[in-house]
Amino acid sequence: MKYLFDSIQLLPFEMRDPKTRKAVFREAGKSYAKWERDLTDRPGTIARLLEMAFSAGVAHAGETPMTDIDTALVVARMHDIDVPSLSREVLEDFRGYRVGSKSSGVPPELENYALARESGSGVPGRKRRDRWLECGSKSDRSYSTKAIGPLVKLGLFEETALEFSDGTTADGLVITEWGVELLLTGATTKPEHRKNGRSSTYPTYLALSEHRPIPRTDGAITVWELDSHVAAFVIDHRVNGIGRPERLEGGACAEDMAYFLEAFEYPGAPTPIEIWRLFRPNPAIKTHMFDRLVKELLDEGILLAEDEEQLFISEWGYELIRNGETAAPDKRVDGASSTYREYQAILTRHAR
Repeated sequence: MKYLFDSIQLLPFEMRDPKTRKAVFREAGKSYAKWERDLTDRPGTIARLLEMAFSAGVAHAGETPMTDIDTALVVARMHDIDVPSLSREVLEDFRGYRVGSKSSGVPPELENYALARESGSGVPGRKRRDRWLECGSKSDRSYSTKAIGPLVKLGLFEETALEFSDGTTADGLVITEWGVELLLTGATTKPEHRKNGRSSTYPTYLALSEHRPIPRTDGAITVWELDSHVAAFVIDHRVNGIGRPERLEGGACAEDMAYFLEAFEYPGAPTPIEIWRLFRPNPAIKTHMFDRLVKELLDEGILLAEDEEQLFISEWGYELIRNGETAAPDKRVDGASSTYREYQAILTRHAR
C-alpha cells in the first residue's frame, strides 16, 4: 500500500546503533499497525517490510567504515529517534505551536516550556497515576508519566517549583538547555558528554530564561519572529529533513526541497481538495500543506514558486532552516546567503 511505504524509511546509517535500529523498526511497526485494516495482502506487506530492513542492513554493511573521529561524534550525539516515541510526541507538540511570534509581541519565556504535575485520583484498588499539564497551553492536553519520565531521565526537562499569577504553586518540570537544543535542532549531546553552556542553542536558552528577546544578527530574522505555523514548518524541516543532511542517505537532494500541487477526492466535498505534497516522501515531515500556510511561506520568502504547480524552498528558507536565522526580506541579495553554495549543490542532486 502506497501510504504505508511512503511513511516508512529504513536507511543504512540507522542500522549502525542497536538502539537506533530498534527505534526505527518500532516506528515502522507503528505505521504498519496504523494501516493494517486497509491492507489486502498483509503477509506480502510484512515480507516487503522485512526486505526493506534486509536491504538497509546490506547497504550499511557496504558503507565505508567510520573513522575514530566520526564514531566519537555519533556516540556523543543523540537525535529525536533516540527518544521514546511517546516522549517524542511532547517535543513535536511544542514545536507545532510554541515556537514563533506571539500576537502580543511579548518575548517567549522558558516557562512556556513547562509542565505542571496534576496528582492522580485515588481510585480504590488502582495505582494513582499523575498527569502533566502544559503551562499556559492553548489546549487542555495532558501527558502521562510514561511519556514525561524519559524526558527527565535524558536531562531534557528538570524539576522546578511553578508559580502562577493567582499566587498558587505546583510541582513541575521545565525544559533544560539540552532540551531546547533538541527541540530546535533535532539533536543534542548525550548526558555523559554535556558541559553547561556548551549547547549550540545556549544563547537562545539564556534569553528564554531571562525573558529577553531571542538574540539575532542585525538585519536578520529568526524563527521566533515568524508566525507559529510558519516557524513550525521551518523547524520540522530543520529537525527531520534538509536541515540535517548528515542524517539523510546520500545527502539531501532537490526533491527534499520541492512540493507539488495535488488534487484528491474527499468524501462529501463538492470539488476535489488541492494540497501541496512533498516530492520525496519523508515520514518525519508533515508531507502536505494547504494554501493558507503556503501563502504565508511565500510571503516570508521561505518558499518560491517554480510555476503554478511546483514550489521550492528558497535560498533564504534554506539558510533559515540550517542556521536558525536569515536576512530580513529587505536585506536580501540573491546568492549572498551563508549557505548558498550548499543550497546550489543540493539543487544539482536528485534522488536515485
